[in-house]
Amino acid sequence: RIYTVGMIFFGLLTFSTLLSTITNMMNHLRIQNLERQDLENQTRCYIEQMRLSLELGNKIMNYIRRAQLAQQPKLHGTAIPALKKLPIVVQRQLREEVFSPQISVH
Repeated sequence: RIYTVGMIFFGLLTFSTLLSTITNMMNHLRIQNLERQDLENQTRCYIEQMRLSLELGNKIMNYIRRAQLAQQPKLHGTAIPALKKLPIVVQRQLREEVFSPQISVH
């Protein structure tokens, strides 16, 4: 009986820790999205207030979006364990599509 009660408490503790971690991660993502949206809204308001041309406004907004994407770290295939489990033929095709643009530029 004591073992069962102990396991139940251990399960509750583990579950609450997992739930807390997920909640914190979701809040972090929400804050990041709000900051990104706020930056875009401020930029859009500035573009409208200054009566910039549509072409220039689009260039500015596209640049800001690309800059935000460039700040995100790039994923590497070695960091994703599921990709290592792919069949060899699919892994070769994946490498070809990922690296061939870089090789063809040189």
